[in-house]
Amino acid sequence: MKISRWILCYVLCAVGLAALASSHPRVYFKKSELPTLRQKAKDVKWAGDILQRWHKGVDNHVVRHKSDPSFIISHLQMHWEEGKRYTRFYTEGNFIPRREGNAKYPTIRPPYARSWGNGIKSGRWEDDPPYSDGTLRAPDGSPIPFERTGQAYENLNDWFLRLAYWSSIIYALEGDEAYAKFSADIVWVLVRGGAQQEQINPDDAGGNNGFLSWETLGDTRHYWAIPLIWDILYDYYHEKYFDLVKVDEGKDWALERFHIFFEKMIDNKLTRGGGLVGNWNMNEQQSAMLYALALDDDKSYADGKGRGYYVKKLVKGPTTSSHGAYMDVLRANIDPVSGLWPEAPGGYGQGSIAQLVKFGFLYWKNGLDVLSRDALLFKASRAMPQMVFPNGFIANIGDSSYHRIWTDQLELMAAYASAKGDNELLEHCAALIRQAGGRELKEDIAFFFYLPELPDVPPPPLSRVSYASCYPVVLERNPSKSGDAKDALAFSLAGFSSKMGHRHPNGLTLELYGRGEILAPDIGAGGDYWCRETHQYYRHVAGHNTVTPNGLGLDDRKEMLLDIKDAEPMPNEGEDVFESRSPHRQFVDVESFFDTVDTKARQRRTVAIVRSGAKTGYYVDIFRSNVTQGEEKYHDYIYHNVGEWNELGVRSEEIGVLDPQSGKGYDYFKTLSSLSGIKNWHGTISYDGDIKTGIHLAMEPGDELYLLEGPKAFRHYNKKVGEKPCPALLLRRRGEAWEKPFVAVYEPFGGGVDEKIASVDVKTKGDAVVITVKYKDETREDVITHSETKGFTVTSYKNHQAVDVYPSKKKGKRK
Repeated sequence: MKISRWILCYVLCAVGLAALASSHPRVYFKKSELPTLRQKAKDVKWAGDILQRWHKGVDNHVVRHKSDPSFIISHLQMHWEEGKRYTRFYTEGNFIPRREGNAKYPTIRPPYARSWGNGIKSGRWEDDPPYSDGTLRAPDGSPIPFERTGQAYENLNDWFLRLAYWSSIIYALEGDEAYAKFSADIVWVLVRGGAQQEQINPDDAGGNNGFLSWETLGDTRHYWAIPLIWDILYDYYHEKYFDLVKVDEGKDWALERFHIFFEKMIDNKLTRGGGLVGNWNMNEQQSAMLYALALDDDKSYADGKGRGYYVKKLVKGPTTSSHGAYMDVLRANIDPVSGLWPEAPGGYGQGSIAQLVKFGFLYWKNGLDVLSRDALLFKASRAMPQMVFPNGFIANIGDSSYHRIWTDQLELMAAYASAKGDNELLEHCAALIRQAGGRELKEDIAFFFYLPELPDVPPPPLSRVSYASCYPVVLERNPSKSGDAKDALAFSLAGFSSKMGHRHPNGLTLELYGRGEILAPDIGAGGDYWCRETHQYYRHVAGHNTVTPNGLGLDDRKEMLLDIKDAEPMPNEGEDVFESRSPHRQFVDVESFFDTVDTKARQRRTVAIVRSGAKTGYYVDIFRSNVTQGEEKYHDYIYHNVGEWNELGVRSEEIGVLDPQSGKGYDYFKTLSSLSGIKNWHGTISYDGDIKTGIHLAMEPGDELYLLEGPKAFRHYNKKVGEKPCPALLLRRRGEAWEKPFVAVYEPFGGGVDEKIASVDVKTKGDAVVITVKYKDETREDVITHSETKGFTVTSYKNHQAVDVYPSKKKGKRK
């Protein structure tokens, strides 16, 4: 007889929680595990190093706290002044300009703006006056209005709570009550204040405002440590602390403040913010589950709302418009074919998967094993290699930054596998951690959960091609014989799906990799999600490597799916592909539609890797575009590299600066040079050191080429080049660009290899384009052809003899 998932979940909750001991601590570790953790700190170097870093971070503060306990307390970001201890806060737009109420005890200052960057606090917090009114000052000394201070207040409280967290762990391991007192004082002042407060916009029935933060996610980012500290110091609070700290209302009243505070935090997450789909719900649950697990049993509270009550809601539901239950979230979000989470993969995508695993691991540690209930969770935890370049960085699609694969979900799965005796899973996780670049020992969880050491297994090879329809994106990788990532070649080609979270309406956009680096990046989001630069440039076509008809921007409610006309090797979604018809050539040929309200365009892009040697090669980019509905004025081919212009190429008479009104976001470009009237253009961009990108661009009569600087690609992993203006080019072609497509050849070189290409010549006839690539040593030339009807061919000629012929086979459509 089959048991429904709901019944199974209910049974798991009931049995797991009933079997769980009621003593504290228990969320991250039990008292019985302390001897093992102490021994781990002695025997395992990295664990001992973490403990010493905690000591280094907090020891001086603990010593000072013994003689001056008011010092750090007086720097907590609270409404200290009598008559101004506000309890109700109201937003207007992205700010909190109105506050009301006056509590008996100081209350916690919320962030008075949603934006991340407003009011960044300068200087040392130790130099601020004690019990201040919270006035922050600009560099010129003028006061910043409180509603413009951004997240400065809660960032400071976050820091104080981090100190308290480290201190509480040291107390648990070493028994010095000075550390307990330091932690307990900080948390008590915050909890006593917060228990008096109402959530932001308390009169609203819904929305995404948090309890203490502008948005629910802020609570998770900044107040996650409170339940962990409470759990660790539980006996200290009950048996000693409130006998040392006299509370007018009594010990029982003080202890009840924690339950009130915890309930308000959890209830806010259940009734505000994200629902079943998307990362918002997962980010909320990251703190809500910690608060729930730290509570006592239901019967301990008059309202019956304890650990069991809230854990069942978080795990089993019911799912509502503002809360997705854990057991429902997995199937509602994870793509069953690829195992990927359909949001910007480098950050939100892999972050949500990591949270799913972390939640499951913590529930298992607390007596509720949900990790083994769905094989899709295991698939998701190991899915991200589909999205990485040979140097380990993930394709930067949408609102993200360049990240390597985060290994915390793999570490937790490895620990789980070890406990279950699953050696196959353990070794697989260890191999993927090596593939990701090695262990990343995240201090808040590594010390407690990560295995002292992992099996010594080699990393698995990357697939030659990956395709994920949930984004959608194709990654092509051409490994080197030596296995050195510097000699590999790779690119990504992406559209965007209306189902993808944190997407960019980017057009058919391209990333190029060479000499071990991502040279032509997708530059990601702007400084924050609310500034003009983000919405006009970073998220739209001007900030991507694509073609836009008439300089138009796309609506992100639409989509550009990838109709894969042909590819070699052909991707098989969710599976690795290692075989191909040639180790030296590969390509993908996709078609899509660029649709706006008034204009519709058809676009087709073919991108190929062509090896010119064991360590060298180049990329061919053929981009066709024509307007099928509406006026066809021009098509703009846009390309960004990182680094700086080295050579601006052939010069001709300047045609002026790029008209900033001729395309969305073009006002963010600075024109360095412009030219027309030439057939082929060649220039180079220097990346860092001696690595360069050689660019060969075919031009038609009437074309206008603008060599530009754009805004910084500051989300690039190489901060040195990311802090420079981004070199870019824009090629404008009047009329259609279908039978006379844009053709570019990009050659990465340097870093131990020389430039090989001497020239590139392009001819078109009907729907066919013929590209001749000549080499500097004159012993070889490559002829590349593409047509709508006959596909893609690369032929290499040595001494006029055709070798390594690489014809395309017509494939069926794939979406």
